[in-house]
Amino acid sequence: ASGATRREAALHGLRHPAVACFDARRGAVYLQAFAAGRADLPRLVTEGELATLDLPAGAVCVGDAAGAAAAACGGSVADPAEPLAVAIARIAHARRAGPAERPAPLYLRAAAAAPAAPAPQLIP
Repeated sequence: ASGATRREAALHGLRHPAVACFDARRGAVYLQAFAAGRADLPRLVTEGELATLDLPAGAVCVGDAAGAAAAACGGSVADPAEPLAVAIARIAHARRAGPAERPAPLYLRAAAAAPAAPAPQLIP
């Protein structure tokens, strides 16, 4: 099995440097930059922090928050080169020959729900 993130799928087939930037609600965005054959770690940043980040200059920016990222790096806004499902299939196909890690969830935001309360004690 092989996994691919929405961010890398959105940028698949586009020139680099590139930045994937998606709305994360609550005034934040999910962001990941790809440049020079490497990918930065994905992160959750506030919309206000975008202007202070060291994003690749002139990057192609994709996603529903791409306008803010493009303004921050002097880049351009683009649509994905292909539908996300097609990009994910192509990425998975390309990775099938090499060593693959088992897909695992990637959480960029802490859980908003409180831990479950202890189960009530049953009376026999």
